[in-house]
Amino acid sequence: MSETLANFVMRRAVCLRPEDSLGHALEMLAAEPAQAVLVMEGDGTPLMALMPETLPRLWLEGVTLSTLLREVAGVKTCVQPASAAWHTAVVGLISQGPDRVLVVQDESGKLLGVLNEEDFCRQLGLQRIVDAQKLIESRRDSELRLQAVFNSTQVLLGVLEPDGTVLEINSVALDMVGARREDVVGKPFWETPGWQHDPQQQEKLRQAIQQCRQGETQAFEVTNKVADSSLLNVDFAARPIFDDEGKVRYILAEGCNVTARRQAENALGNERAVLRSVLDTIPDLIFFKDTNSVYQGCNRAFEKYFGKPQNQIVGRTDFYFVNAELADLFREKDQLAMQSGETCINEEWVRYPDGRRVLLETIKTPIRGAGGKIMGLLGVARDITERRRLDEELRKSQERYRRLFENMNSGFVLMQVVLDLAGKPIDARHVEVNPAYEQIVGKPAQELLGKTMREVYPDMESYWLEAGGRVAMTGESQVIEGYAAGLGRWLKVNLFCPQRGFFAGIVKDSSEQRRAEELLRRQKAQLRAILDNFPFLVWLKDREGRYLDANYRLARLYGQTTPEALVGKTDFDFCPPEKASYYVAEDREVMQTLVHKTVEAPVDDEGHWEEVFKTPILADDGALLGTAGFSRDITERKRSEAALRASQAHYQALLDASPFGVIELDAADNCVYANQRYLDMLGVTFEQVRGEGWKLDVHPRDKERVEEVRRQTIAEGVPGNIEYRRVLPGGRVVWVLGHGVPMRDAGGAISGAIVAILDITERKEAENQLKLAASIYEACGEGVMVLDTRMHIVSVNPAFTTLLGYESAEVLGRTPDVLASRRDLQSVHEQVWRAVEESGVWQGEIWGRRKDGSDIALWMTISTLRNRNGEVQWRFALFSDITDKKQAEELIWRQANYDSLTGLPNRRLFRDRLQIDIKKTRRAERTLALLFVDLDHFKNVNDTLGHDYGDRLLAEVAQRLQRCVRDSDTVARMGGDEFTVVLPEQVDDKRASEVAQAMLDALALPFDLDGEQVCISASVGIALFPRDGTEDRVLLKQADRAMYFAKAKGRNAYSFVTG
Repeated sequence: MSETLANFVMRRAVCLRPEDSLGHALEMLAAEPAQAVLVMEGDGTPLMALMPETLPRLWLEGVTLSTLLREVAGVKTCVQPASAAWHTAVVGLISQGPDRVLVVQDESGKLLGVLNEEDFCRQLGLQRIVDAQKLIESRRDSELRLQAVFNSTQVLLGVLEPDGTVLEINSVALDMVGARREDVVGKPFWETPGWQHDPQQQEKLRQAIQQCRQGETQAFEVTNKVADSSLLNVDFAARPIFDDEGKVRYILAEGCNVTARRQAENALGNERAVLRSVLDTIPDLIFFKDTNSVYQGCNRAFEKYFGKPQNQIVGRTDFYFVNAELADLFREKDQLAMQSGETCINEEWVRYPDGRRVLLETIKTPIRGAGGKIMGLLGVARDITERRRLDEELRKSQERYRRLFENMNSGFVLMQVVLDLAGKPIDARHVEVNPAYEQIVGKPAQELLGKTMREVYPDMESYWLEAGGRVAMTGESQVIEGYAAGLGRWLKVNLFCPQRGFFAGIVKDSSEQRRAEELLRRQKAQLRAILDNFPFLVWLKDREGRYLDANYRLARLYGQTTPEALVGKTDFDFCPPEKASYYVAEDREVMQTLVHKTVEAPVDDEGHWEEVFKTPILADDGALLGTAGFSRDITERKRSEAALRASQAHYQALLDASPFGVIELDAADNCVYANQRYLDMLGVTFEQVRGEGWKLDVHPRDKERVEEVRRQTIAEGVPGNIEYRRVLPGGRVVWVLGHGVPMRDAGGAISGAIVAILDITERKEAENQLKLAASIYEACGEGVMVLDTRMHIVSVNPAFTTLLGYESAEVLGRTPDVLASRRDLQSVHEQVWRAVEESGVWQGEIWGRRKDGSDIALWMTISTLRNRNGEVQWRFALFSDITDKKQAEELIWRQANYDSLTGLPNRRLFRDRLQIDIKKTRRAERTLALLFVDLDHFKNVNDTLGHDYGDRLLAEVAQRLQRCVRDSDTVARMGGDEFTVVLPEQVDDKRASEVAQAMLDALALPFDLDGEQVCISASVGIALFPRDGTEDRVLLKQADRAMYFAKAKGRNAYSFVTG
């Protein structure tokens, strides 16, 4: 055996540079198995040696080569040439201390391998065994020493014959496979236990030993089956041992258990794959650096940042990728994080390879090894360019809303609820308020903030706190309105929950609004009741002839149940085309001339008339809105000259709760912000109102006034209010209420203004229509009386005074009894008010009394207005004077039905009564008698005494005939000296004869006519129903015949038709 080191080299080594990573070392070992890792300078000077079995642990702990070099954590080295004597090298190696390796180089400086003390001991021990066998020197001692060395090593060792037969094997190998020494020694190595599980592996071992027999060292990895049947990974080597003649004398079989290393490598590979997959899916830039700021790894996002793959990044510093100034900044931040040992967060502007410039938030965290020593850092960089932009926009938005908050008209308050032990709200503490809230409650912020509601408002109504507590605990918004007695005003509060345990309120003083709404509601209710109870048709139309409103009478006339069914429709939807065209033409004429028009026209061929009144509706500024009209049946007026007029009131609720549209103007009068309500209200986009665009839709007639208020607000800093018009994109004009508040910067200079607008178009229209309805009410020719629930008069119109003579002050607070006439019985009035109580309405004729005591006939309509709960709120009585009509009717009826001379029913009324009595008698199956009376020789009285005496005589005759019959009987004058008598009750011949004879006796007595004694007689004809006839004309004819029968008997007699 040669004495030089060349024959002792058994460990192959791989080389690394100081800047390489441990991961790279593991990859090299996986590709080319070796028994040592050398870290060498660029000139080939070895710096440190590492054992392969320690690398996985160091890599997992994040240890870097630079750390190991700095801390001298690896195995120290010394260099010897291959030609050096082994004993000299051993002495030098031992003298340097433990944990040293010997680096062996050839004459050219090329690395041959490495040796440590164990290698020397192992090889020298085997050589001594061979020498002992040859020289037979101290065999026992040599065997003991050899056995001790042989068994003390932790690797599998076996001495083989050149043919592969096992001569000796150490206990490590036997324990590994669970075999006894006698089971192995003397057998071919590849047939020993542990290798028999794999025939191909046995063949590989056999061929390796055959090659070693030729003097070639063989090395490869095999699997060995151990006692528990599991497989171990073994790094196997077969080395030839030569004798002095250079022949292979023995073969040294060496095996190292690398199972843990292989498992670690596999686990490492899996973990690295998982880690790589996770890192590559993270959008943030992730990188690893050692303590010298040299990149050790990165994810895919970081590769994109530098525009290079990881293998071109690892091992380099930032100076390779960015300019020196930025690289210095990165390195400075790296060192700061590692020196402080704490995570550092930095923001840095960088530019990507594609030219994009982004702001990165970089988090750098030191990486510590197992002993807590810092081995480098982990960096995570996130693109926060968009977040920074959003943060800036948020800041500006918050500033904008802060200005709105401080300048808004409504009060704002943020409260935190105070809970009792049971978790129920018992109070609320002021957290934040705005100036408007301070003004509403009359207290400055310093007296509110931090104080509870009960401290600030000790007399506060409990429902305010209850509502706020409910919103804060449930998160459900609520609107509450009520009277705050402590403040003496009405408040409307929109409550919402910004976070649990808190509630915020938008507070508005609604006192004025409540008063206006109550007044408007009362007026609206009164006018609606009056409108619906007018005894004629009322309507409102727009300029296109579409119905805006109407009363129930018109709705029912058109077959609709409510006036709302007419809204939006035209006359063509309800009337024949010819008639609708006529109505449209009249409407157009009224709108063109702006003069009201009254038309009286026949309705049909039956004598019915109507009066139609139409008038233009004008707004306050004179703009034409449409037409109003009413139509009434004047048939009765044509007969009695009574006049009716109609009134109409168009009402609409004022939109008080509508949110404001808000814009922000800068000092140059340019619009820089508009909320969505503003845009929706005016039907525009922000681009249309940006800059000075917000002025373009102001009505031309209002521009000067708007400009003056704007100048007052921005130039003088004085808040301003104005009502003006805006023209929408479609041409529609709306009225808005504008309120401008100046904004000031930190120095107090005016920087712009906040302008809030509210759409008041409907309120304007309601005001115009309310004025119209009130004017109709005042100008109406019908008397109107409004009663409360106690039947006290609360309002009358001028026509009431004109008709009855009472001034308003004389009747207000009194009951309608003051107007009652004695011509109507008390029961009549009781029936009227009973009907009103039961059905809510009554209509008919009734007698009233004027202030001067005179009676007046009235046509009256009484109706009832109820509230939402169905309770009576108001009663309305509308009436017109029909006295003349009643008197004319009575006179005409009496002239038509009674004889003017005698006062008896005339022929016409007699025929009516006879027909009625015949019907009653027929139904009762009774008899009826008709007597025809004719005076005998009456002509002689006229001829001798004159017609005046004749007329007096006829009047006396009528009275005597009436005294002969009952009140239920009818005595009539047929004309001249002829009279008829109807006896409608059960009458037979005897009863008829008795009445006839009584009449003859009464007429036979002398008549005294102003001193003239006149005697006359009469002839009476009797006809009975149904014996002598069943029709009135037949009975009358039969009675007339019977009368002539009586005259034929010599007069002053009576006669039946038969007999």
